[in-house]
Amino acid sequence: MMGFECNTGNYVIEKMLTEDDPYISQLEAIYLEAFPPSETIPFRTILKKFEKLKERIYYCRKENEVIAIALIAIFEDPSFLLLDYFALKKEWRGKGIGTAFLRHLVQYSNEQDPNLLLVAEVEDPEYGEKKNLKMRRIQFYQQVGMNVLQNVVYFLPPLNEKEVKYEYEINPEVFTHLKLLVVSSKSLEDFSPVIVKSIIVKLYTIHYKLKNYSAVLQMILENVPNSLIFI
Repeated sequence: MMGFECNTGNYVIEKMLTEDDPYISQLEAIYLEAFPPSETIPFRTILKKFEKLKERIYYCRKENEVIAIALIAIFEDPSFLLLDYFALKKEWRGKGIGTAFLRHLVQYSNEQDPNLLLVAEVEDPEYGEKKNLKMRRIQFYQQVGMNVLQNVVYFLPPLNEKEVKYEYEINPEVFTHLKLLVVSSKSLEDFSPVIVKSIIVKLYTIHYKLKNYSAVLQMILENVPNSLIFI
């Protein structure tokens, strides 16, 4: 158990150990409130991943109220963690709690794994509406030490499509254009295009199980540059 103090009080950070966790209903409520159906999988699926040691679940609480959650997916070969979902209750936003929570998680993960590579996906402000909101999200992750992989083009089809029989035409109306962000205990100079491609393949095929998008995946991989730019 970890914790931190800020001007709104003392907060506890806990790692969920079993599905009998007393705060499980609050975790699910925050998850369902924070994300639209097109961006989520059923919460029971997350619990199945947790059972199989494929997902870590952390939460931040003040006394008996859960304030924020962080769901972290675990991958091997290459070894990396994905910040799968991160959410703060609406009424607690803008108080510095989310930043403190995530910063402590990054620090804790670094201490637990000297070869840490943590990856996050954030919507690209260059596409679609709410550009200022998307930019603020990127700045939020930068505040905790994450670096934007600036020159890698990456996007995902809608995740709520159950039976896709064809390759979608690539356009902003159908695909979500994203930026990849990374933080590593090693130098970013060791973060090569080969690793980037391996991570993207894992995300498409293992994490999102996008079986109908081989041509799209190939296009993304072919456009990963030989020299990476971080901001």
